Amino acid sequence: MIIYILENDEVAKSDIPREKLMNSFGNDIEFQSVKEIEDIPDIDKGAIYVSSLQNLGETKQDIMDALDLISEKDIRIIVGDIPDTLALRPNITKIMTALYKTLAYKDYQKRVINQQRKINEMKKDEEKWKSYGRNQKLTMEEFTSVYQSILQGELSVKEAQERMGISKRTFYVYKNKYEKGI
Repeated sequence: MIIYILENDEVAKSDIPREKLMNSFGNDIEFQSVKEIEDIPDIDKGAIYVSSLQNLGETKQDIMDALDLISEKDIRIIVGDIPDTLALRPNITKIMTALYKTLAYKDYQKRVINQQRKINEMKKDEEKWKSYGRNQKLTMEEFTSVYQSILQGELSVKEAQERMGISKRTFYVYKNKYEKGI
């Protein structure tokens, strides 16, 4: 059996668990160095050894593309920092590939959310933040003047809502702000 090692994976070259690999695949193992996964012949059903998934590509998309290619070539993947991959058969490798891709996507989602959070924090420091979000139906001063009429008994809540052009829920949101002194 041929076990391929990527040339850019320095750790894999120097730290191959030869004994474990021989126990799993037998003594007839040949190690070959390849520049890229594409260089592995389609007819060979060997395995590829990487010390870490990050060595398959620079970005998560590169890693997912590499895992797709490994799956298409129907070869095993052995990941050094995930010990259980040593005994994987090709069909299980496909399942693991799907799992790795899901994990990579989840990591991407977290990164996007964190970036958006950082952008919002930066905007809060700027003057632009005041105009960020939905426009208010009316100012607190406008609400206060109409609400005083309710407190004095000149208007009902329903009449005040109609005069201000707001819903019952919006009225009570403003009322709570008024009572809290916001």
